[in-house]
Amino acid sequence: MSAYVVEMEVIQAIVNYADIKERGNISIEGKKYSVNTLGQILVDENYRSVNFRYSEESKPETYVHRSLFNNAFYFKNVSKENSLLEKADIKVISALNPAFILGLISNYEYQACESDDWGSTLAKKIIEAVRYRCISDLTSDMPWGFNLKASNQLGIRYRELVNEEIIKTSSIH
Repeated sequence: MSAYVVEMEVIQAIVNYADIKERGNISIEGKKYSVNTLGQILVDENYRSVNFRYSEESKPETYVHRSLFNNAFYFKNVSKENSLLEKADIKVISALNPAFILGLISNYEYQACESDDWGSTLAKKIIEAVRYRCISDLTSDMPWGFNLKASNQLGIRYRELVNEEIIKTSSIH
């Protein structure tokens, strides 16, 4: 495996999400952390991972929290220079979209997991807490169970209602 120090914006976006979603009350294992402390823990662990992987002794940057952006811009499956990109080539996503944050978490975790004790670090616990929050946000409207028979009955009723709407709409015109 290889490892690198992620962009500071990756950590800022993860910390910003946690801060906004937890309304400034970020706690891990019952202990409260400021956004700057949380970010510094993540930065330090990322550097520790890279140092461990490459037998280096690079000093971590100092984390200063900034809410950088509301939206993130990226392009997918495009191999053009920026000056040649068209609007359709550029995707925009809310920086508070939990799926976006999960992608950043995956990147961070892959880069920060090189040390032998990664699984027991505070950084890992922070990442797990934010990941859990993202998953919770993504699934908040989803059912907790599934019953095929009940689902089929609901499907039949749904189609009846759609057909009724179609009939009503066509009789108006």
